[in-house]
Amino acid sequence: MQTHIKHLSVNDEYWIFELLNTLCEFGIETNYNQYYTDTVDQDNKILNDIYILLHDIDTSIIILHDDKEIHGFSIVSTDKLFRIDEGLGIIVKFYVRKQYRGSVDGYRLTAASIAWFKDKGITQSFCTSTGNIGIPSSAFENLFSKFNYQLIGKCLTRLHE
Repeated sequence: MQTHIKHLSVNDEYWIFELLNTLCEFGIETNYNQYYTDTVDQDNKILNDIYILLHDIDTSIIILHDDKEIHGFSIVSTDKLFRIDEGLGIIVKFYVRKQYRGSVDGYRLTAASIAWFKDKGITQSFCTSTGNIGIPSSAFENLFSKFNYQLIGKCLTRLHE
């Protein structure tokens, strides 16, 4: 099965709705399902968030897909705040669907993310794995270490109620 890398645009209606389904799957798998409920209101909120990201010139939603479905996605962004000549890249969300893990899909999405950073003139980028995803963070770290990402520091998280 042939797959393709695509940077979503506001004109990609089919893939935007496929991304909505994939984001809901991501939410359930990561135990953040309180944010990804199967309601029309929640779907509309997520779609609104997608369209906001699609209109942001400093953000890209990259999908890897075959003819019918998304295999995974990477949401990448830049932060040039207080940095005149160079930017910082952030992989905001990165997800490969369960059935495509262990294939080259994660590798291809990571490479596409790095290519986007390079095109934007980014000199440094970072990413963090999502907690509670049910797979060891070592798999995430191993994938990104193939692209010279290094484990430096820790990420702290807090649930605000």
